Amino acid sequence: MKIISAYPCLGKTTIANSNEEKFFDREFFESRTVIGMSDDVVDRLFSSFANIIELQYQYGSQDVLFITDDERLLKHLRRRNIPYTIVLPDVRQNAVFNEYKKRVIERSGIDWWNRVLESDIENLKSRISIMLNNESTYKEKGVTLKLIDYLENRRYIEDVVDLGNICS
Repeated sequence: MKIISAYPCLGKTTIANSNEEKFFDREFFESRTVIGMSDDVVDRLFSSFANIIELQYQYGSQDVLFITDDERLLKHLRRRNIPYTIVLPDVRQNAVFNEYKKRVIERSGIDWWNRVLESDIENLKSRISIMLNNESTYKEKGVTLKLIDYLENRRYIEDVVDLGNICS
């Protein structure tokens, strides 16, 4: 089984809904779930989410498990040496940022963009740079970074992650 962590609005749910026997979109609704929780409780919660993913990774029948890109979860997967590919839009490029924002707004609306993603974009730019600058460290933990780039014809998860014959 492949685990693919992806930023919002990159097609996880669309792919998973296309073939539920091969793909599973693991949703935890973490933004709403953690409201009002202390940091310690949030960490324990994400550890529990990682337990679920670990069991599904080891025993699940699907070929691909899609998960959130939330670092609070991903750090628990790295601690357990569970390999995953992370797919992020390369918003360091203005043209990619503009296209991504346009697609998100068309899909989910401007209110959702403003409430959920707008404040995270600077953090995402920094996160991409950190991952690229520490690529060998991430690879040792089984983490592979793939970047969506609308200008380079890498528009969808399946354009940057080899899904082989899984999509057929």
